[in-house]
Amino acid sequence: MRLAPAAAALLSISSTIAKPDAEFTPCPLLGPFWPAVPPPNQPPSNATSPALRKAFRSFRRQLDTIVKTGKTDGHGPVTPETTTFSLALFSALDGETFDGVDREHPFFFEYHHTAPALQKMSSSANDDDHEPRKVNKDSIYRIGEMSELLTIYTFLVEAGDGHWHEPVTKWVPELRELSKNVEYMRGVNENLYVDWREVKLGELASHMAGIARSYGSDEVTNKSVVASLRKEHGFPGVNDTANSKCGLRPLCDRKEFLDRFSKMPPVAYPSTTPAWSTAGIQILAYALEGITGKPFEKLLANLVEQLEMNRTSLAEPDRKNVVVPGDEQATGWSLNRGEKDPATSIYSTLTDLSMLGTSILKSTLLPKSQTRRWLKPVAHTSNHANSIGYGWEIYSAGDPRTDPVVDIYTKRGNLGHYSSYIGIVPDLAVGYAILAADTEGNPDLNAYADVIGDSVQPLLEEMALSGAAHNYGGEYHALNDDGTNSSMTIRYDDQPGLFVTDLNSHGKDARAGIAQVNGIKPSALSFRLYPTNLQKTIDSGSRFPFRAVFQDEDALQDAGTPTCETWRDVGRNVYGEEPLDLVIFETGPSGEAESVYLPALRLTLRRAK
Repeated sequence: MRLAPAAAALLSISSTIAKPDAEFTPCPLLGPFWPAVPPPNQPPSNATSPALRKAFRSFRRQLDTIVKTGKTDGHGPVTPETTTFSLALFSALDGETFDGVDREHPFFFEYHHTAPALQKMSSSANDDDHEPRKVNKDSIYRIGEMSELLTIYTFLVEAGDGHWHEPVTKWVPELRELSKNVEYMRGVNENLYVDWREVKLGELASHMAGIARSYGSDEVTNKSVVASLRKEHGFPGVNDTANSKCGLRPLCDRKEFLDRFSKMPPVAYPSTTPAWSTAGIQILAYALEGITGKPFEKLLANLVEQLEMNRTSLAEPDRKNVVVPGDEQATGWSLNRGEKDPATSIYSTLTDLSMLGTSILKSTLLPKSQTRRWLKPVAHTSNHANSIGYGWEIYSAGDPRTDPVVDIYTKRGNLGHYSSYIGIVPDLAVGYAILAADTEGNPDLNAYADVIGDSVQPLLEEMALSGAAHNYGGEYHALNDDGTNSSMTIRYDDQPGLFVTDLNSHGKDARAGIAQVNGIKPSALSFRLYPTNLQKTIDSGSRFPFRAVFQDEDALQDAGTPTCETWRDVGRNVYGEEPLDLVIFETGPSGEAESVYLPALRLTLRRAK
């Protein structure tokens, strides 16, 4: 790759500059490295599932050690004495059916810890008729800002993503009326005003609207704090008219909120930078009401009913199997957020969140094309490991200098003494959910999420790799009409994808021919296979197209540098109007490949038994 002089000069001082002897790093296409396989305790099992079941038992013992000792081996602080939590791992391939979601077994791993502080509580809120002495999969927690995910899911189910590029003023009449008088808006706060005609619904859903975070609930109103700020830190005095007139106490109604929030200065122009705004989600719910003509509460209830999330609600549930780690008001259990409900206020359980995550992975309520669009980034943040989507906080795992991207689509929530965390990994067809409550304050779930990432994700990747090796690896042969042999050998290693070591067509080295077409020495050709999402059911099995990625292992730009541009070369080599990088497997009912077809070479090869 040729660089302009200035770019070359910058790279010369970069720590990521390639070394001639640097180890070759494959550059896969974005997406799964191997086909997803069912979790360890579900059929059909793969060749190493007993070892993986053993590994998950080890993970359970690791959690036991954490709650016993309070130590996480470098993952950060935890407080098992005061933090009660429930954790689950779920899979899109779990259960007996692929399209449905099994409510009785919505996850393949669960773990619960009831903090001693909660067990010892003797208030009436925790007697045996109301609260569990031991939390379980159906114990109800508050989920805070994770509510946003359900709000956006509701929007997509009811209205679809075709509205994402429409202005909010089309569906929220109050903002439309305000926007008619631009001179009024300019007078709100000098020249800092939001032109609501420019704000799109998708920008609200992705926190890219450039609007303020909220109204009222973040106002500094404590008189002693205000006095301290004035006396000790030089803050100016604030008269009563400058303070919020509504927020948490009293709550703003829709008219009050929109009138007051619309006058707050923007953070930036829309689609400039991510800036968290719970108010944006609140306004998105207003827009959905405008689109459907139905109240948001009813629309959310429809989603919950379709997913059989039987213990999820906006309203405070009855006091059966609920987790209240202290005073109802002080802990946030009974906190009423009013118009902010779509962004912060939902109650739910581990079972229900696993149902939610599995439904998204399986696309049970949305067209698969819409789910694919939903599970994509909208914008980057200033941290290379974090991006944002429509309701998602996306974490890209691995070292960006050398590791291929594995995106984890997460959503976190905090409210009072409650925290929540959900993450799904589309490339592995798995996800996790964590709910927590703490008797002393807001619990930090980052350590538990990191433990899952460091301990479980490698197991799941090993599970996918071993499944791919078992189902697709080995030798494929055909005896041609002219008596010559055609064959293909597929192997695996610790790198992404499967790789082709030998490919012969009519007794000749076709692999060397592919190297020639790409200008690569045969000994330096990396020929790796990656699954697509174009799998189709045929008879009792499936037809499963893979794409090959051809790389030069001797090329400098692929030797451990951030450069990874194989996406530009997909389908570049065509022979006889067929792409050389297309490889199509046919599998039997067990998921194991029975044959492979290479269209460009007009070869169908049977897998050796």
